[in-house]
Amino acid sequence: MQRLKLVRMKSAEPSFTAMPENKRGGPGRGQGRKPVAEGQATVTVSLRMTAAQRDKLARLGGAEWVRQRIDKARKT
Repeated sequence: MQRLKLVRMKSAEPSFTAMPENKRGGPGRGQGRKPVAEGQATVTVSLRMTAAQRDKLARLGGAEWVRQRIDKARKT
């Protein structure tokens, strides 16, 4: 059985109907986290450290600093 979509005709009186479930306009262009390197997928890494170490990591430059250190390290 085929479902029919009901369409309400516009009238001069205001209409108080329920909002559609999708209240937003959907994803927009340019939103979200920018890639670290164009065309390269990234992964999330979780580390355990003390609060003092976390603060120092933030002062050193955070994730960008870690990535630079890894790239500079000699290959083993």
